[in-house]
Amino acid sequence: MSDVTLSRVMESSARSDEMAATIMLYSLARLGLEEKAEALAVCPGMGEYWRVNDVISTWERGRGKHNYLLIAGHNQAEKTWADLSVENLQKPPVGLRRTEGVHVDMRPEGGNGTNLQARWLLKKAQELDISSMALFVSPYHLLRAYCTVLSAFLKAGREIFLIPAPVVVSPDRIIPESGADAWASVAGELVRMDKYQVVGDVATYQELKDYISWFWAHCPLDKRW
Repeated sequence: MSDVTLSRVMESSARSDEMAATIMLYSLARLGLEEKAEALAVCPGMGEYWRVNDVISTWERGRGKHNYLLIAGHNQAEKTWADLSVENLQKPPVGLRRTEGVHVDMRPEGGNGTNLQARWLLKKAQELDISSMALFVSPYHLLRAYCTVLSAFLKAGREIFLIPAPVVVSPDRIIPESGADAWASVAGELVRMDKYQVVGDVATYQELKDYISWFWAHCPLDKRW
């Protein structure tokens, strides 16, 4: 039986802000705009090959709808590091076919942190004049990765439609680098968000809230960018 004495509108808390940020961010994912984005982007890492597989599958399926595929750096200190050069991505099991428009950050330091991945994506967006970008990341990591990329763009004053694209993977799948599943990885993501917000590398709750409101107000839902 429901408790009618409990108000449905209450004062927010840190916990409710974290939940609201996740829920409202995933409302953008429901729009399916990754199929229309000018650029597809992925932040590799943790041995999660499904991140790269998913973005490349979308890239190939798009048949020219997307102009760019951006593959950010991969931390070479990870034991599961893999060489994600275009040449290697063309080999099985990935089998990348369409290479025109593919950009990969192969710098040794390029994957040493989500903030460095975010700065590289910003740099490519500026160089290529990209106005819409779908960010492919595992669901447990998406909120932090998205807020890190968003922070880089906000600080640069660069307007972009940043589309969250949670990759298709079971939360029970073991993450090769950590040996844990996604369920066990969320708490660490929230701790990192709090830590990196202090130094300005991750967008705050208010910044994300304002951005999502801007996105809904300005996004051309009925046409390709």
